[in-house]
Amino acid sequence: MTKSDLPPLSDAELVQLFELLARYASNDLDQWDMWSMKLWWGTAYVDVSNGPLPGASDDHYLQVWPVAPKLLARLEGQDDGDQPT
Repeated sequence: MTKSDLPPLSDAELVQLFELLARYASNDLDQWDMWSMKLWWGTAYVDVSNGPLPGASDDHYLQVWPVAPKLLARLEGQDDGDQPT
């Protein structure tokens, strides 16, 4: 596998990914899931859970669904430099 086998997501695809993850979390996620993906540079690990990591608060997380206005601005190239919420 090479880097070119997996092109970057478009903004629309990223929003679709968030929607699909929201549907998954709403309908299929029990407590947690742990996934790995073999990529061109190595293995990526993804943890999905219905609670924050130990020691983390809601402020540590980027709200991706519903898509927050600051995230939409970042996707449209109008990022003000702040962490979207």
